[in-house]
Amino acid sequence: MTAETSIASFPMLKGEAVSSAYQRLLSYVNCLEIQNRPDDGTLKRHMKRAIKVNQAASALYMSKGETMMDRDSPLDFASFC
Repeated sequence: MTAETSIASFPMLKGEAVSSAYQRLLSYVNCLEIQNRPDDGTLKRHMKRAIKVNQAASALYMSKGETMMDRDSPLDFASFC
């Protein structure tokens, strides 16, 4: 699977912590050349989607994640995660 596909269809693994998922997503991003890397907004959407599908993570993080994504001055991806 290519890095682009792994990023676009990024899921959290069963029992995976959000911090581990974040590191795994970054490992895919780092496989791409700098000019081909997704922007922070795109990465936040992929991470939010992955959290939303994972019941345990969703219960803990969805409300906070949505609030952080709606900020007027957007957070960078690292601060978001």
